[in-house]
Amino acid sequence: MNKATNLLLSAVVGSMSSLAYAHTLDVTVTPLNQSYGEGSDVKVELSITNNGQGDVEVLDWYLINHNKLQKNAFTVTVDGEAVAYTGPIIKRPAPTAQDYMTLSAGQTITQTVDLSSFYDMTREGTYSVQFNATALDLIKSEEQVKLQAEDQVQTLSSNGVSFWVEGVHPKIATINESELDIAELRGGISYVGNCSNSQKSQISTAVSAARSMSGSAYNYYQAGSVTSRYTTWFGSYSSGRYNTVKGHFQKITDALQNRTVTADCYCEGSLSNAYAYVYPNQPYRIHLCNAFWAAPTTGTDSKAGTLIHEMSHFTVNGGTDDIAYGQYNARRLAQSSPNQAVNNADSHEYFAENSPRL
Repeated sequence: MNKATNLLLSAVVGSMSSLAYAHTLDVTVTPLNQSYGEGSDVKVELSITNNGQGDVEVLDWYLINHNKLQKNAFTVTVDGEAVAYTGPIIKRPAPTAQDYMTLSAGQTITQTVDLSSFYDMTREGTYSVQFNATALDLIKSEEQVKLQAEDQVQTLSSNGVSFWVEGVHPKIATINESELDIAELRGGISYVGNCSNSQKSQISTAVSAARSMSGSAYNYYQAGSVTSRYTTWFGSYSSGRYNTVKGHFQKITDALQNRTVTADCYCEGSLSNAYAYVYPNQPYRIHLCNAFWAAPTTGTDSKAGTLIHEMSHFTVNGGTDDIAYGQYNARRLAQSSPNQAVNNADSHEYFAENSPRL
């Protein structure tokens, strides 16, 4: 059960009819116990070994940082049913070289995380866990550079493990249906986290712009339009993908117009350079960070666009992921992997911002 499985990192190009490059790593998940009691921390170790001949760089955002997750990087089930991720999902600028962690040839890194701090493990049963991180340019290596590989959606996967959990107390708060109903009735904006008057004014303006922006995006889909605006951000047309995006914008628009948006001016220190983050099962609370305050109200990577990006992450609005960050990478994703693009939050943001106008 704890045996390392051979991980194939493959660059997906177009319909996956060809691979730009392949690189092999060993990735292992090991539970620290085979049974976890009611008051336990459900800790597992993640080990990654570079068995290649040269250095490999991995985008650090998708790994474990200081014993914490910054995205949904594991597939977790209990008795065969999917378990909800309750940790943060973060809007960031496009990655730079400093956002990658280097593994030298033969090097192993081992990281530990308490899964019950990031997944709803309140139910008693047999849990199955596998590390699964997917992103554009997740991995960089010398082999990749030599082959000039492009448009790579890569998946970093481990072995699967199983263990018993009696059911632990929730460590991340969620909003129940009755609270959500109240939020639906109120509408407006709620400010928490010691927002200054200046910040409140900026938030109010941004929410107003986001309502207009999202409403305009939804109207595009209601009209059945298919133009370069759609194909630029979501790739080739299919009715299924088109309706997925339409449904997302319908829910985002409804949330912005009819439900209370909670703007939280508290941003965790390690995430200060991000734009914003949310917990997907806590609608509609959005934590605002430094890049948000520096952004324009509208336009590319704007305050209004950030709110739409974060709204798309909430499970009740579609539960999008972060597979590619930045306009350039979102365009690449649309052309190479349209099925991934319709689940990418930045793709929704850039479609709504429509800057430059298409």
